[in-house]
Amino acid sequence: MYTIDGFQLRGENNNTLFHLYSAWGAVKDSVPLDGLRTKGEETAPDHPWYGSEKIGLDSFGRDLARLFTQSVLPPILSAAS
Repeated sequence: MYTIDGFQLRGENNNTLFHLYSAWGAVKDSVPLDGLRTKGEETAPDHPWYGSEKIGLDSFGRDLARLFTQSVLPPILSAAS
């Protein structure tokens, strides 16, 4: 496989991507957070979930995936690049 131009294979990363996915899933599946998002009301500073209704699930997931790619799996540039 290493003879395929542009192919890269990486080693173990202790299942990091799964843990990032789990973080996204925890926000997505949280009943209290879902209730706050559904109501569409802003929480007050003294609320235990203050500000959590503003978490954008799609952007949070995309940002986690981008962070993983940039930090754990950055592309290796060839000498010709």
